[in-house]
Amino acid sequence: MRGGGEEELKRAVRLAVESGYFLDEGAFRFLIEAKNPYDIMAKALSRMRELSKETFIITADLLGSIAREGVLREEGVKAPVKVLAERPVKMPLIRARDIEPDIRVLEDAGREIALSDFLGYFKSRFEGLWKIFQQRSDTRDALPVVRATSTPDEEVRMIGMVRERRSKDGRAFLVFEDLEGSVPVLLPIELAASAQRVFLDQVLCITVRRWRRMFIAREIVWPDIPDIEPNRADVPVYAVLTSDFHIGSKMFAEKAFGRFIRWLRGEYGDAALREVAQAVKYLIINGDLVDGVKVHSREREEFVYKSIQDQYGRVAEYIKRIPDHITVVVSPGDHDATNTALPHMPISRDHADALYECRDLIMVGNPALISLHGVKVLLYHGEGLDDVIATVPGFSYENVAEAMRLLLQCRHLAPIYGKGTGILPLPRDPLVIRERPDVFHTGHVHVFSQAQHNRAIMINSGCWQFETPYQRQKGLTPTAGIVPVLNLQTLSSITLDFTREPYF
Repeated sequence: MRGGGEEELKRAVRLAVESGYFLDEGAFRFLIEAKNPYDIMAKALSRMRELSKETFIITADLLGSIAREGVLREEGVKAPVKVLAERPVKMPLIRARDIEPDIRVLEDAGREIALSDFLGYFKSRFEGLWKIFQQRSDTRDALPVVRATSTPDEEVRMIGMVRERRSKDGRAFLVFEDLEGSVPVLLPIELAASAQRVFLDQVLCITVRRWRRMFIAREIVWPDIPDIEPNRADVPVYAVLTSDFHIGSKMFAEKAFGRFIRWLRGEYGDAALREVAQAVKYLIINGDLVDGVKVHSREREEFVYKSIQDQYGRVAEYIKRIPDHITVVVSPGDHDATNTALPHMPISRDHADALYECRDLIMVGNPALISLHGVKVLLYHGEGLDDVIATVPGFSYENVAEAMRLLLQCRHLAPIYGKGTGILPLPRDPLVIRERPDVFHTGHVHVFSQAQHNRAIMINSGCWQFETPYQRQKGLTPTAGIVPVLNLQTLSSITLDFTREPYF
């Protein structure tokens, strides 16, 4: 090898691990090229602690930035790659197989299906979000729409649903209603940025002032989730969040997925990665396990397995290889064998018997709220993201976290009714986010994204399907083979890319 020699490289890696940090592939290759990797690592760790306590992954990008600041002036150091990191985390000191699972299904919308009428459905949505506003100190004094119309000429807050919306010359005009009546509301140019995120069927709290026969908005407040300290596990176990296998498609990332399964078994990766694998207690599969049969006609030509039973049979073969100490949770997506409109029932056993027989699985509907060692994880495949991305200016699949953020702000998983996302009219709207999640996990859009909102972790877990001709036509570039691994004690995550060979 080039650089400072194998022994010094090992010392550098050991120093990072013992200090509670991980190396990504780029940083590892960075050190291989360096003449004195141990000294570089020592200086890097010192500098990282000074710069930020929020970084726990050592990367080439970070090392490169420190080098440019004059901290690491070494010859032979290559250009940086990319960094994915958040906060400090110690290497796991336990094995997940020694820890009893602690998992509860708190809400499972797919098991609560009893049809109502559309009026009852929207009444349930409105009342659910009204209660959320009443729990907030800054909006609990808001008035019903009818009472707001009878107030004198002063500012007043009112809670309602957007029934109509139209725009002209930078202004937006709403018909704002509740269960008793409706009023016209003007969103002036001063609120143009906020107005772009206002669309039909949202429940909002708007501060207004009367002007002639309408109201002029002064402030728009979304229900939003509270900014509070999240729950954390008592033990440093990990949850792997993934989705969108699309097994059955010719574009299924088979080699990368095989590496992923081998890693879960402790058979792939360097010593540090294998130690992380030993601490994995949960595997969350958030929909679209198969390519299914409910696809665009041009995509049917891309099937390897023509029947959905054969596709689930292949999924079962992979899942059988997952170690028994890992608890596997499966939620459906729109390509799976389930009902068409939200909420989705758990995957149908009639079409996926091989999946049910392969091992013990926790099968939930879509959406579902589960607890992992006290950490509340909201699972939602993400169908409603399409409508939000198509509606809000500036939103795109390349930055799906912004659309996820807006869903949390709306406290609803499919806030736009009647666009592209089918919704069953149930007597209790199961898509209202009634309880604050610590982790919000979606899939569906095939693009990995990770961010935080009010200290809740948002992760879209990407996919295991390379770009299809249909996606290319739509301008969607998937990020296949990328897997976030979440430490439930620290809520820090490691992001692994299994499309790379070898990994480390």
